[in-house]
Amino acid sequence: MSRRTQADNYRWRVGGLLAVGMFVGYLDRVNLSVAAGPLSQSLHLSPSQLGVILSAYLWTYAVLQLPVGSLIDRIGIRWIMRISTILWTLASFLTAFAGGLGTLMLYRLILGIGETPVFPASWKATTVWFPYTERSTSTGLLNAASRLSSFLGLPAMAFVVSLYGWQAAFILTGFLSLLYTVAFWAIYRSPADAMRAGRLTEEEHAYIVDGGAHVELPASGAKRISLRYLLRRRKVWGLTLGYGFVAYVTYLLLSWLPVYLQESLGVSVLSSGLYSAIPWGVAALAEFFIAGRLADYLVKRAADPTRTRRGFLVFSGLATSAVIGAIVSHSVPVVVVFLSVGMAGLVVNITTGVSIIGLVAPSGSEGTLGGLVNAAANLIGLASPIVTGFVVQTTGSFIPAFIIAGVFMALGLFCYLVVLGRIEQIPRPASETDQSPGDTPVRATAH
Repeated sequence: MSRRTQADNYRWRVGGLLAVGMFVGYLDRVNLSVAAGPLSQSLHLSPSQLGVILSAYLWTYAVLQLPVGSLIDRIGIRWIMRISTILWTLASFLTAFAGGLGTLMLYRLILGIGETPVFPASWKATTVWFPYTERSTSTGLLNAASRLSSFLGLPAMAFVVSLYGWQAAFILTGFLSLLYTVAFWAIYRSPADAMRAGRLTEEEHAYIVDGGAHVELPASGAKRISLRYLLRRRKVWGLTLGYGFVAYVTYLLLSWLPVYLQESLGVSVLSSGLYSAIPWGVAALAEFFIAGRLADYLVKRAADPTRTRRGFLVFSGLATSAVIGAIVSHSVPVVVVFLSVGMAGLVVNITTGVSIIGLVAPSGSEGTLGGLVNAAANLIGLASPIVTGFVVQTTGSFIPAFIIAGVFMALGLFCYLVVLGRIEQIPRPASETDQSPGDTPVRATAH
């Protein structure tokens, strides 16, 4: 292969496009959390009803992860994501015109349908567009974009809601989603299609493939690996449950943090958005530079990459416990510091877990495994806003809700460290019941 030049970086343009999608998609999640107070007053929602609304989009989002993940493996990233962007744009605009609990729930359910492919498709895209040695950085870029969305989106949405009312937040995200829809339709291609179109050089394509990237669609005659085969693998259960238990903590902070600051510390809607943004900004930096760049740097030089990744999981899990300090303090600056440390640890843990999906998935099953992992994460995660709402309404305090989240974090670490085992690729099955005759078994490769 000829020496690559500075111009051979088209894969990072694609990574940037996917990161923008994460950014815009996550705005549709933080806008409701910021607008929750004025919206609940306008529509006369109780705390328990608000908890249900905060989790409503997760119902369809979680249930559809498995079938959509399978469709991504069958049809490809490009067309699934094109349909996805149209649906979530429509849902964003419609939410601004919700007149009550029923219509609000309906539009959030549509949002869940539209955003279902975003994570499994983006995770699969990192496996086909980036070599193994850039996998943590590319994954960190995607996840950092979602945290950056909270960092910039929380104060922006708080400003818009304060000036123009809660409906304005959803109109704004609708327009941003529309712009991204146009951009994705125009830009995204598979590496092979991008090379044929002259956008990707042959040298960079060879660098990507020789570096261990997967092929987006199976070769002619080959079919996807069955879900039954994946569910029989211990690694799949360790990865799926580990990521799922950590997701519970994520959705508590994503859904209730502004409300917690407003009610427990007495800050205004605008101030809650500003204070909530700081921890997410710290998290975005930690996600890209620690979970991404530093992880790739250490893995390249590690004698045992599994031990290195486990170290990231353990230390980030311990750092997450700093969130407990936020609930026992009544000083806003102190709370923000504790939240910043805890959320930085949380997102490093999440990004490390996400990068493992592409490392253990049998070739051609990245979308299916990603859908399975995300389905479990969101089935567990959707309980977080609801449980938190009922706990706060019953006890009048957020402390029990955060203690429950700490238990889930500990369970997640146990699954990662004990159940998952070595981080290595699961071989493709040899039996006819688990693959088509066109599939070829491969030897597992240690990562």
